[in-house]
Amino acid sequence: MIGKEKLRYLLFILIGALVLLLKHNYSGPYTEMVKSYSGNIAVSFAVYFLICFYSVNWKKNRLINAVIALLIVEIFEITNGFGIMKNVFDAIDLLANLIGVSLAFGLDLLLNRNTSGNTKVKNRES
Repeated sequence: MIGKEKLRYLLFILIGALVLLLKHNYSGPYTEMVKSYSGNIAVSFAVYFLICFYSVNWKKNRLINAVIALLIVEIFEITNGFGIMKNVFDAIDLLANLIGVSLAFGLDLLLNRNTSGNTKVKNRES
């Protein structure tokens, strides 16, 4: 059976994918900016959690996961989609990738801090 942490990672991966798929439907303020950079933020966010989902050797070192995720998305951007996909280089995409990984890393730290705090409280009550 899949653990709660893995289910949470899977949920965040799906949220990132959903944002990527739905960004073209956005029609609010800053439409051009949202359509241009939300995909980078969403994919970077999802890549971080994808690495967390599959990491075995460095499972508890979230900083390593964040660095690996950032390297993957930045190299993808710099190489124009690894030469496989059509990608237009935009230096602001690099910043959007950093924002996406940072949001994921921060959220992961926050949720794990709260989870471990709840576990400690439960252990004290026992």
